[in-house]
Amino acid sequence: MPLSELRPSRRPVAAGGVLAILLPIAMTGCRTYEPAPLDLAGHGRRVRDRLESLETLAVIDGFLAEQADAGFAVPDRFDPADGLSLAEAEVLALFLEPGLRLARLEAGVTAAGLEHAGRWQDPVFGFDAEEVLSGDASSLFGFTFELTLPVSGRLAVERDRASAEHQAAMARIAEAEWRLRAGVRRAWVRWSVARERADLLASFTEEAARLEGVGIRLSDAGDLPRAAARLLRVDRQQREVERIDATAAAEEARLEILSLLGLAPESPVPLVPAVDAPPPPLVTDPESRLIAANPSLAVRRAEHAAAEQRVRLEVRSQYPDLTLGTGYANENDDRLRLGVSLPVPVFDGNRRAIAEAEANRDLTRARAEATFEQLLFDLHRAHRRRDAAADQMARFTELILPELREQSEELQRLADVGELDVLLLLEAVNRRLDAASTRLQLQGRAAEAAIDLAEVLGPDPTVMPGPDTDASTTDDRRQSTPSSPSTPSARPGSTPGSTSGADR
Repeated sequence: MPLSELRPSRRPVAAGGVLAILLPIAMTGCRTYEPAPLDLAGHGRRVRDRLESLETLAVIDGFLAEQADAGFAVPDRFDPADGLSLAEAEVLALFLEPGLRLARLEAGVTAAGLEHAGRWQDPVFGFDAEEVLSGDASSLFGFTFELTLPVSGRLAVERDRASAEHQAAMARIAEAEWRLRAGVRRAWVRWSVARERADLLASFTEEAARLEGVGIRLSDAGDLPRAAARLLRVDRQQREVERIDATAAAEEARLEILSLLGLAPESPVPLVPAVDAPPPPLVTDPESRLIAANPSLAVRRAEHAAAEQRVRLEVRSQYPDLTLGTGYANENDDRLRLGVSLPVPVFDGNRRAIAEAEANRDLTRARAEATFEQLLFDLHRAHRRRDAAADQMARFTELILPELREQSEELQRLADVGELDVLLLLEAVNRRLDAASTRLQLQGRAAEAAIDLAEVLGPDPTVMPGPDTDASTTDDRRQSTPSSPSTPSARPGSTPGSTSGADR
């Protein structure tokens, strides 16, 4: 019998069988692609219908209950139908403001990275086969299997870095929420001042029209020169122009509020004006409060911590991981292979990555220090603006208003005895209008100064605002929902411009 007949037969079928078994197993860990098309027209419809969405209102009611249970100051109820108050507007802005929604979705990226950080590398399976064309025409095949063991500890450091990067993203959302609250308050004050000024000018326009009528009658009777009557008419027309301009300014300020609230420009929701702002928190050491509570400094600290973890990761990446390999081959006889590979960090040593990480850490430290220096100036400027506004309001109330009241009383006495001077009365009306406008401006300036100071000082350090960690969902409602008070790193908190007691 020929020797070739005694040799065991090696058929290509054996290699195909191995592939047929291993390939489905390898594919079980793969995901399939699912498209997510962009629908701007549909999003526009959802924006216009936001206030009418009962689902959204139900979510807000639940959020208010959670905040009240946690000790936060919240409006008694949320009902835009009876007019949107400032407190309700701040809550609505936390849900719907587009920029804040983007920040939460960006935090969803780091949350996804944290969820999957520090995983082992996928094992590597290799297979090769060949057909011998001479001799007994036998087939040869072999396969290998390699697995990297993370003995360097790099995976744990990768998880720490991903956690630090996510904490930085959470801190950015806390900063955005705090700035949004302050921005809504400032916009509300400016709209309230503009609206009251428009109403004030409408009232004085009517008074100027009455004076013009009196001047026309006196001029027709020969008791008033026509030049004086013409002056009354010009004054009334000037007041009408100012009223139109003030009405347009008030509408522009209202659109700014709707933009911050994430509502459509044509939303018919009525707004409740509020010119005054609560005083800022009373603190004995503003600089320490700034370091402990300012959200911008919290972001810089988180960024520096993430940079620190990057340095740690790059240093740890110098140390090699161990790769084990095994395999089988049927070259002339059956063989079982075993291999070990260990990189030797002699020439590269990850030096470039380490140097860049250390330079980035220095950069984040410098950014934190520069932000702190800038905030110190912002703190002093906010104090100066608040003190100046208080001084101006005090002088205006104590010195100017009494003089105007005395002048009005004197004109009334002259009118009672029949000595009516229309031009003098016009001057008095204009003085009262200027005084009322100045009072509104000073009131708004004082409120904005209080808001600026509260924004710089930050929220109560024991109650830090923060985002919704589940920001990766495609549902519009969940993308726009702030976090619950249970979020440990950051949660929606108190309002800029409130006292420290009201922050809780």
